[in-house]
Amino acid sequence: LLAFMEKRNAAGNKIMMSYILEHGELQNDNLKNWLTNNNHFHYINVAGTKGRNRSEILVLNYDE
Repeated sequence: LLAFMEKRNAAGNKIMMSYILEHGELQNDNLKNWLTNNNHFHYINVAGTKGRNRSEILVLNYDE
């Protein structure tokens, strides 16, 4: 999925994806590292869902 995002960005497309960054004690380290090392994308935190212990983000390659 991350390679697809990079390919679409290289083609000049605007792209956004929703993804879970953390759920309970589990963390998506692959996504965290990718965001740290990829300056073409930024993310926005999504407000939590009641009853869910997770951190959801929107990853974008364009300004809001």
